[in-house]
Amino acid sequence: MMGALGVNTRGGAGAVSNDAMRMQVLSAASLPGDLATVGGTAPVPAPRTRGGAGTGQSNGLAPARDMRMDFAACAVFGAVLGGIAATTTTSQHFYAPEFARALRREPALGDAMPAGTPSRHALGAFTTAVEMSAAANAVAEIDAFLSALQGPADAGWRFRLGRDMLSLVGNAAILTMIGQRFLRDAAGECVDVGTANTPFGTPWADWLLLSLEGVKGGITQMLGYPTLIRHHAVDEYIKRLDAGTRLLEAAMRPQGDVRAGGSGRAWLAACERLREVATGFTLANTCVPPARLVLWISQWTDAGGAAGHESHHSAAFEFHRGWLRLAGLSLDSLRAITSLAGTAARTALFKCDAQAVRRRLMELVRMAGDDNANVPASVPLRLAQVAALVECCDTALLSAIDRHEVLREALFGAAKLSAEDIMAQCKAHGVQCAPKRTDGRLRLCCQAAESAWGKRWRNGAWRWAGATGVRIAYRLLLSYQHFSSALPEWVAHRFHERSRAAVREAAGVRSPRSGPVTPATSAAYLLRADTATKL
Repeated sequence: MMGALGVNTRGGAGAVSNDAMRMQVLSAASLPGDLATVGGTAPVPAPRTRGGAGTGQSNGLAPARDMRMDFAACAVFGAVLGGIAATTTTSQHFYAPEFARALRREPALGDAMPAGTPSRHALGAFTTAVEMSAAANAVAEIDAFLSALQGPADAGWRFRLGRDMLSLVGNAAILTMIGQRFLRDAAGECVDVGTANTPFGTPWADWLLLSLEGVKGGITQMLGYPTLIRHHAVDEYIKRLDAGTRLLEAAMRPQGDVRAGGSGRAWLAACERLREVATGFTLANTCVPPARLVLWISQWTDAGGAAGHESHHSAAFEFHRGWLRLAGLSLDSLRAITSLAGTAARTALFKCDAQAVRRRLMELVRMAGDDNANVPASVPLRLAQVAALVECCDTALLSAIDRHEVLREALFGAAKLSAEDIMAQCKAHGVQCAPKRTDGRLRLCCQAAESAWGKRWRNGAWRWAGATGVRIAYRLLLSYQHFSSALPEWVAHRFHERSRAAVREAAGVRSPRSGPVTPATSAAYLLRADTATKL
C-alpha cells in the first residue's frame, strides 16, 4: 500500500516497518531539536553544516512531542526547499554581480547552502534508513541555512551603522562650527549666510574643513556598498524561501486558507520604506556639490571685472554657496537618519521572515506526519509541480503564482508541467510572464529579464531598452563603489580574522591557516569582479 506521499507502507520481505524505520533514522541522523522530537523521544544534536559553518541549531520552532514525523515528507520538503535555495542564483537579474560578490565575501552562506537533492527522486518510495537519514538531514540543512543568513544581515547593518553615524557626527561638527560663526556675527547685528563657506575666517582652516568634508563624503561612499550586497543576498534568499514554502503549503492544503501577516511585520515594513525616503535625500544631495563648484568657479572667474561689479557678484555667489552648504549638510543628515531607521527595520524584517519560514516549514512537517489521515491522494503530484515551478520561475513569478489562486490550482492540477506549459497557463490567466534562456535552459520571469548592464531579454537576445542608459550609469556607479569598498572590507575581514584567532587561541585550538593575510592578498581577493558580464 502506498501512502499519500508515495511512501511504501506495505509489509513483507524487504520492507521496513514505520516504527523501526523511525528508530533507525533517529540513531543514524539528527534533526534540529524542535524538528527531531518524535513521539516523546528526546531530540538529538543538530548536524553540522558542510564546511564546518555553524551547528545548524534551530531557532524559534516550538517543540512538538505529540507529532508523528513522516521522513518521506521531510525528503520532499527538504529537496524542494534545497532547490529553492540553489535556484536563487539563477533567478537574479540586474543585481546578479552584487549577489555573487556577497557570496564571495560571506563564505558562510556557501558553507550552509542546502544540498538541493533532486526533487523528483525525493518523490519516490523511501524504504531504507539511509534514504530517510538523507531526508532528515535535508530539513536540518534548511534550518541551519536560515540561521546562517543572519550573519550577513548583521554585518550589513554594522557597515550601515558606521557609515551613517560618521555622516551624522561629521555634519553635526561642521554645523556647530558654522553656528558659532553666526552667533559671533549676530553680536554685531550682521549675519551673512555667505560666512558658512568660511566659518573660521582663516584661509588654511577653511580649506582644511572643506577637505575634511570631502573626505567624509568619500568614506561614506566606501561604506555603502558592503551593506547593499549583503542585504540584497539575504533578501533574495528569504523572499524565495518564503514564496516556496507558501506554494508547498498550498500544495498540502488544496482547499486553501487565509494567510495574513502580523501587525508587527506590517509596522516594520512601513518603517523599511524610510530607505526610499533616504534615496530621495541622496539624489537631492547629489546635486549640491556640483552646484557649489559651479558657483565657486563663477566667483573666481569674475574677479577680473570692475570693482563694484565684482563686489556685487561675489557677494551673491558667496550667499548662494552658503545656503547650498547648509542645505547639503542638512540633506545628508536627514539621509543618514532615515537610512539608519530603514535599515534597522529591514534587518529586523529578515529575522521576522526567517521565523515565519521556520514556522511554516514546521507546520508542513506536522501535517505530513499526521498519519496521512487528512492528506489527499493528489498531494504527491502537487508537490512535484511545486518542484517544477521552482526550477523554472524567478522569485517574483513564484510570488505572483502563489497570490493567484485560480492559476495556482490550474498549475497544480496539470498532468505535466514544463516551462512552456507554465508560460501558457500564465498567459491564459492574465499573469505577466516573460521567457529567458540561460545555459541552454528556458526560464521564466515576471517581467522581461534584465542584464547587469540594463539590457532586456527580448526575441531571444539581450536588447537595449528605454532605461538602459540610466542603468549603465548606475552600473558604473556600483562598480566604483565595489572597488572603493575594498579597504573597509579588508579592515572588517582582518578584524574578523583576529577575533576568530583570539577565540581559537583561548580555546587552545591552533589556526589552520598556513600563512598571514596581507593587505595585498586580501584586497586582491575582495576585488575579484564578474568581468564576464558583457555590455
